[in-house]
Amino acid sequence: MVPDFSHLRKQPRDRTSQRSLKPSDRKGFDNVKSFQQFHQNCAHTPFQVTLLAPLPLDYAVLSTSHHTSGCPQTPIPEHPPTPAHIQEWRASQVTDRLIHANVRYADGDDAVDLLTHHAISEMGGHAAQYATSAVIKLRQRYSHVTDGGWWGSGLDPANDWQPMDWGQFKPETPRTSWKNPDKVIKYEAPAKQSTRALFLSLPWTDGLTIAQRHEYGSAYQYRLQQAVHDTYPDAKALSHAQTLALVLDRYSAHSSEDQDQRFWPWWLSNPKAPIVITEGAKKAGAALTAGYATIALPGVYNGYRSKDRLGNPIDPVLIPDIEAIASSERPIILAFDQDDKPNTRRNVAIAISRFSQLLTNAGCQVSIAQWSPKQGKGLDDLIANHGTTEFHTVIKKALTFEEWQLWQALDNRLTIGSACGLKAQALTVLTPQTMPQQGILAIAAAKGTGKTNLINSLIASQPKALLAGHRISLMRNLCERCGVNYRGDLDKQDGRFITGSGYTLRVGTCVDSLLAIDPQSFSGCDLVLDEVCQVLRHLLTSSTCNQQGKRPVLLTRFRQLLQAARRVIIADADLDDHAIRYIQQLRSQPSHHQLGADATIPSRAANQLFLIHNTFKPPGYAVRFIQAPDSSAITAELLHDLKNGDRIYIATDSKRGSKRIHYLIEELQTQLKQKSSNLLLNSDTSGGETERAFMENPDLHLSSVILQAVTGSPSTATGLSIEGNHFDKVYGIFYGASSTDADMAQALGRVRAPVPRVVWCAKYGRSFSKAGRETSPRALRSLLKQKTQANTLLIQASLSEVGYRSLSNYDWERDPHIHYWSQIEAQRNRSMWSLRTALKVRLMHEGHQVETVTLQKNQQAHNLLKEARDDLKMENALQVEAAVNLSPAEAKLLSQTESLEPEQRLALQKYEIAKFYNLPLEDVDADVVLQDDSGRRRGRLLNLEWNKYPETAIDVDVRALERQGQWQQGYTPWDLSNAALKQKLRQLLGIDAYLELGKTWDSESLDTFKQNTLNYAPQIKAVLNFSVKPEMSAAQILNQLLEQMGLTCVNYQPRREGKRTRIYELDPVVYEQQMEILERRKALRERAKEPDTAPLFNYSITGDCATENPVIQPLEIGALEQWRWGTSLSPWVIQDEVGQMVTIRGNSGTTFIVGKQELVPWDGTQ
Repeated sequence: MVPDFSHLRKQPRDRTSQRSLKPSDRKGFDNVKSFQQFHQNCAHTPFQVTLLAPLPLDYAVLSTSHHTSGCPQTPIPEHPPTPAHIQEWRASQVTDRLIHANVRYADGDDAVDLLTHHAISEMGGHAAQYATSAVIKLRQRYSHVTDGGWWGSGLDPANDWQPMDWGQFKPETPRTSWKNPDKVIKYEAPAKQSTRALFLSLPWTDGLTIAQRHEYGSAYQYRLQQAVHDTYPDAKALSHAQTLALVLDRYSAHSSEDQDQRFWPWWLSNPKAPIVITEGAKKAGAALTAGYATIALPGVYNGYRSKDRLGNPIDPVLIPDIEAIASSERPIILAFDQDDKPNTRRNVAIAISRFSQLLTNAGCQVSIAQWSPKQGKGLDDLIANHGTTEFHTVIKKALTFEEWQLWQALDNRLTIGSACGLKAQALTVLTPQTMPQQGILAIAAAKGTGKTNLINSLIASQPKALLAGHRISLMRNLCERCGVNYRGDLDKQDGRFITGSGYTLRVGTCVDSLLAIDPQSFSGCDLVLDEVCQVLRHLLTSSTCNQQGKRPVLLTRFRQLLQAARRVIIADADLDDHAIRYIQQLRSQPSHHQLGADATIPSRAANQLFLIHNTFKPPGYAVRFIQAPDSSAITAELLHDLKNGDRIYIATDSKRGSKRIHYLIEELQTQLKQKSSNLLLNSDTSGGETERAFMENPDLHLSSVILQAVTGSPSTATGLSIEGNHFDKVYGIFYGASSTDADMAQALGRVRAPVPRVVWCAKYGRSFSKAGRETSPRALRSLLKQKTQANTLLIQASLSEVGYRSLSNYDWERDPHIHYWSQIEAQRNRSMWSLRTALKVRLMHEGHQVETVTLQKNQQAHNLLKEARDDLKMENALQVEAAVNLSPAEAKLLSQTESLEPEQRLALQKYEIAKFYNLPLEDVDADVVLQDDSGRRRGRLLNLEWNKYPETAIDVDVRALERQGQWQQGYTPWDLSNAALKQKLRQLLGIDAYLELGKTWDSESLDTFKQNTLNYAPQIKAVLNFSVKPEMSAAQILNQLLEQMGLTCVNYQPRREGKRTRIYELDPVVYEQQMEILERRKALRERAKEPDTAPLFNYSITGDCATENPVIQPLEIGALEQWRWGTSLSPWVIQDEVGQMVTIRGNSGTTFIVGKQELVPWDGTQ
C-alpha cells in the first residue's frame, strides 16, 4: 500500500505568476503586482488535498495528478540548464534524462524569488503587498544569486507528488559565511523554510534500471505496458520487447510530462524496497543513474530536527519527509560524504548515529555505506573515479548500524595526538637515540610490525629493565627475545635477584607476582608493559591477582613501580585513550595507601607522553567467516582439511573446547593410521617440556619437529609470534567462553603468514562482567556502587569499624582504578552482547578480506563433538579419582604455584572437591567428580546454603573483605561476592516458602509470587543475573530461581473439577541429596568452632607434634635465615613483607604469599 503522505501537508505554498518585485530605487526588484496578486489569491482560495489511493507494487499506474490548490506557490524556473550545468552534472555521472527532468536555470529576480518567496509569505502584514524594509533586507541578502545558477528540485510527497517548491540552488557566484569568512557557501536553500528531502523525478528508463537491479523488473514492466496501452490503445498486440522499446522511445524526450511521475509512490508501496539517502541533488542523481532509489538531503544533519521553530532544544525527531518513508523493515542505506578531516569525521559520525538510531526506532533496517576518502569524497566522486561497479561493491558491503557502531568504536579508541606519526611496515625505521629517555613512551602499531623488536632495542643497553606481563609462558618468550631474566628462574638474596654471573636488575615477571619486586631497587628503570591493555585487564579483573585478597596491594605496588621508573614503555595493537590516561594518572598521583617508604612522584617532564602511532596495516589475509548455529560445521571442515594433509594452527577461546578439538584430531589420525604429531597448548599443558619449548621459540620448534596441528587456548592469544611458513591454514573456533573480540583477533594473528583463516564464533559471549551486564562505564559503576553499599549495610554488624568505614568512604568518583575497571568491563560487556558481529567487524577493520558464509549444523560433527565431550569428562573423572591424596599444606602449596604439572592439577582438583563436600579423599570417585560438573554444582549449592543458613552468606563476604583488609591497602569493590545481598533478595522474593518437601503449587497459586518478582525485576537482573519478563509464567520464573540453587521440580497433572491441572513440587531425590551435603558442611563448621579442635592448616611439624599458636616475631627480610612452612620438607626464604603477609621462596624458585603466623624457624630436621 502507498503510505499516506497527506498528513505531511502543512501551510500551503502558493505559486505566483509574476515572480519579482523591483522598486525604482532598489536593484533586484521589478514590480509590486506579484505581491498584490499573491495576497488576493491567498485570501480567497481554499486548499484542497488529494489523498493517494492504495497502490499495490505489481499494479501502480496512475494518471498524472495536478496541484489542486489555487494558492500561489514558490515559482519554479522554466529555463533548462545551461551547457555548463549539464556538463557539471554529467561529471557526477548523471544521465541527461535525469538532468533535464530535475535541473533548471534561474537568474536575476527569478533566482532571488526562489530563495525568498516563502520567507516573505511568512512575514504577514504588508510584506505581501509592499517592499517593506524587512523584505528589502532579505532580498538583498540573496543579491549574489542574480548572476544565475542551477536549481535542483523534485517531487513533493506532501502534495500528491507534484513538483516541489523547495530545492537547492547553486549560484555562479557563491557567498561566504558570515560566521566564517573563509568558508564558501556552495548551495542555498529557501529562507525560513523547513528542510525537505529531494525525491528527484525519474524518467522511465531510469525507473526500469532501478526496478531490475532490485528484482522488481517484472512489476515495473507491467507498469510500462499499462502506460503504453493507455497512450497507444492499438499497441496491445505488441510483444513484450516491442512494448518496452516503444515506451522507452516515447518517454525519452526531455519533458516533465514524459517522466514516471508515480515512480516514488509505486516504490514506497513496498515496505521492503530499499532507499539510499545521500547529501545533495547531484549525488542522488548519480545513485539513481547507478540503479538505486535515492533521495537527497542538504546535509548529514538535515534528516532530523533537534530544535523547535523557536530554537529551543528538543528530543531529536525525523523530518516529516523521512518519517513518511521510514516504514517497518524498510532497508535504508546512508551514503553520506567521506571526509578526511578527523574533527569533521567525528561530527559527521555523531549525526549519522543519531539519524540511524531514529530510523532504527521507526523499524527500519539501517546500513551505512563507507569508502576511503581517497576514492572520492561523495558517492558521485566515487563513481566518477572508480566506476559504477565499485559503487555496487560499496553498497553491498554497507555495514549494519550495529556493525557501524562497532567500527566507529575502533576508529575512535585512540584519539590522543601522536608525537611520532608514521606509516611503516616495520618499526625498525625508529632508533633508540631518537626516543625520549624519560616519561611515558606509548607504541600503537598493528600486529606484526615489530613492536617487540623496538622494545628490545630501547632497553638493550639499560642496566635496569623490568618487564611485566600477564601469562607465564608469554613472559618467558618476551624475556627470551629481549635478553631479560625471567623472575621464576632467578634466586634472590638480600632482596636482590641473582643470576649465574651475579646480581641483575633486568627482570621479567607476571603482574601477579609484583610483590616480589622492590620499587626502590628498580628506581630509574625502564618499565615495559607489552600488550598493555591485556596486562591491565588481567591486573584489575583476573581471579589469580586476587588470591588471598591481594589485588589492592598489587595495585599499590604497580603504582609505586610506575612512579619509580624513569621511563614507562607501553605497547599494544589495540592501545586506547583509556589505558594511556590510566597509566598517566597512576604515575602522577600519590596513592591514599602507602607501602613502605613514600614514593617519589615523577616530575611533569618525567610524566610527558610520547605516542608513536603507526597507521600501517599489514596485508590482510582471507577470512572465511562461518555463521552457523554451533561449532559443528567448522569442525567438519577442520577434520576434512586435516584428512587432506593440511597443517593447521587452531585458535580457541576455551580450554575445554581446545581439548575436544585436540581429542578429535588424535582420533582422526588414529583412524587414518597417521603418525603426525600434534600439540595442545593450554593452562593445563603449559608446564610440559615440549609445550614450554614451543612457547619460548615456536619457529625453532616447528623447524625441528613436524606438527600437523597445533591447538591453542586463550593462554596463547598474545605474545606468541610464529614468523615462518609452517601452516597452510589458521582456524579460529570461538565458543564465547572467555575471550573478547580483541582477544580473538589477537589469537588469529599469532601466525604472521597471510595464510587463509577459517573462523566461527558464537553469536553471543558468556563472559560478562561479574558486576553487571551494562555497556556504559558510568552505569556499571553506579550499579556496583548500589550493590556494594546495600551489601555493606547487610554485613555491617560483622565488619570491623575500619572495614566498614573504608567501604563507606570509598571514592567512587576519583579513584582511577574503579574508572578504568568500569571502562574495560563495559567494553567486555559490549563485546559479549554482539560477539560474532564484533569479531567480524574487527577483522574487516584490520584490513582482512572477510567473506561471510552461512552454514547449517553438521550432524555428524555434532555427534563427534558430543562423544568427545563425554569421553573427556569421564577420562578426567577417572584421572581425578586416581590422583594422589594431598595434605592441607601440600594443597595450599599447589594452589599458589605458578605452573602445575598435570598430576598436580588433578590432585589439587581432588582435594578441593573433597574439602567442599566434606568427604574423605578416598571417597572422591569418578561419580562424585562427574556430579560436581567442573564446580558448577558447588556454585549452586552455595546459593542454597546461603538461603538455608544466612550466616554463611555474611561469613563469605566478611572473609573476602578481611583477606583484602589484611594488606591495609584498601579494597576493590568489584571483587566482593555480595553473597548476603543475593540471600536477602531471595528472601524478599519469598523463595523460602518453596524449599519444603511436599509443598505443591500450580500456576494460579503463584500469581502473588510472580507479581512480587516483577516488582523486583531490576534487582533480580542486577544481583541474580537473569531477566524477569511479564510474558514469563510464574512457574518458569520460580524454576529458574530454584535451578540457581541446584534444585529441580517434578510435575503431574491430576484431574480437578473436570479438567487437568499441572501441579509442581520439589524433586525429593535431588533435594535430599543437596541437603545431605549441606548438613555435612554444617557439621564441619560446628566442629571448627569447638575449642579443642585441631587447626585445619598444620602450621609446622616437628616430628609428630604440631606447634600450636606460634609466636609471631619480626622477620628479617632477604636474610638467609630459613623458615618452615606447613609440612614442607625443605626450607623457605622470605623475600618481602607487607603488613602481616610475607612472600616466601623455596629451593625450586617457587614463591608464595603467606601469613607470618604460618612460619616457624627452620631447625634443619626433615
